[in-house]
Amino acid sequence: AVAGDEAGALLPGLSALLVDTVRDGASVEFLSTVTAEDAARYWTEALARGMDVGRVQISGAALAPSTGRIDVSPLVEELDALVADGLTPMVLIETLDSDSLELPPDLLDPDDPIRLAPGLAFDDATVTGRFAALLDVAVPVMIERGVFGVSVANEPGTLFERDTSGTDAVVGFLEAARSHIRTLDPELGVTMTMRDCCCSRWSAPP
Repeated sequence: AVAGDEAGALLPGLSALLVDTVRDGASVEFLSTVTAEDAARYWTEALARGMDVGRVQISGAALAPSTGRIDVSPLVEELDALVADGLTPMVLIETLDSDSLELPPDLLDPDDPIRLAPGLAFDDATVTGRFAALLDVAVPVMIERGVFGVSVANEPGTLFERDTSGTDAVVGFLEAARSHIRTLDPELGVTMTMRDCCCSRWSAPP
């Protein structure tokens, strides 16, 4: 995070980017044409002006593509890069991601992969259990690197604005993830990344 005046001094460069971590191999979405050299310069300037938090955004399906297969090395690599720059990291593991599902293919409907496989709901033990197995491996490496919070979905409201029937199950998924993370580290913050318009409809009990 960079304070308001400091952030403003980096514009228009940073205003041209939506930045998770602006560095080689990290997630960057370009809103305008910015060269890799420009992105690296903005990153260096942000660090120099006091940026102290960085976010890793990574697909849950990439970390756990199928039953029994979990590989958190991409997460470790990105976390280590942030820590090397002196940043305190947070992590977004994509499960529901705006207009897509970042879940193992066997949990998805093969005819419509933005939906779960027939008969599954987000709060079913099959879905929550598979995610818990990933968390069992991922959370310890996060703790070792000083992660202060983990988001377990990215703007899920987008998927359900057309069909609200699955929202309770998604809240159940969040509650199950939060409860499991609490058994691994009671101090680790747990959230979903939300758009402002959806927050009032998606608040889970404390």
